[in-house]
Amino acid sequence: KLVAWGDNDFGQLGVSEQMMNHSLTDVQQTFDLRVEDMACGSAHSVILSDGKVFTWGQNKHGQLGHGPSDYLGSLGPTAKTDGKCVQVAAGYNFSMALTDRGEIFVFGEGRHGVLAQGDELSKSSPQVIDSLSVPGYVVDKIFCGERHCACIVRYGQALTWGCGSDGQLGHSSRDDEHFPRKVEHLANVSVRTISCGSKHTCFLTSDNSLYTCGNGKDGKLGHGDERSYLYPKKVETLQAVKEVSCGDYHTACIDGKSIIYTFGSGTRGQLG
Repeated sequence: KLVAWGDNDFGQLGVSEQMMNHSLTDVQQTFDLRVEDMACGSAHSVILSDGKVFTWGQNKHGQLGHGPSDYLGSLGPTAKTDGKCVQVAAGYNFSMALTDRGEIFVFGEGRHGVLAQGDELSKSSPQVIDSLSVPGYVVDKIFCGERHCACIVRYGQALTWGCGSDGQLGHSSRDDEHFPRKVEHLANVSVRTISCGSKHTCFLTSDNSLYTCGNGKDGKLGHGDERSYLYPKKVETLQAVKEVSCGDYHTACIDGKSIIYTFGSGTRGQLG
């Protein structure tokens, strides 16, 4: 079953009362659904059930994918996508879904080109990223940061797009990218998974090496300084990393011995 807690000003928890929930609360609307994947944006929620995408919460920018609708949205399916969906992801005010055909559908706020449609317009219904819909170019996984995105295509190639203000896209610049672009600094490695923070990105390779880029404030890139790196730089002090996850201002990872490492901002005790 699905449970939720925290801020509920926009109904993003999927429970009846729009107030803060300090304890785990059943999302009763989902009792008839088999939840296979889920993601949370700033004030909206996305789940995957039996190949279909369901959303609820704030819909000011169309991030629920229901088409033109009210400012707030209750749980409901998004407009139709081609193919069965296999993964969902969510950014600040936008959402993404990956289909079994390897296509990405996007909807919501389009600032910084995060929807990869070649503009910065918002979309209230799912739009396919046409630039990725080419023969032999199959997307395996999708990831969202606050205002940037990443994906891995077959054989471990990493692509990023959206806001690049702090180098979080890894393209040796601070430019935004309106279309998915290959991360050339990782061209000779196979990327296994990616995690996107607010303004930094972590890339974990098939040989369990960790590369990070973007805003380095508070040391969240793991390089022993607070520099921002515009390209993915290997974290030399960590070996055999199995999992990685980014918060807005800190990073956590697990090594092969199941030891947890945290680095970055600890102002609220988030480093443990």
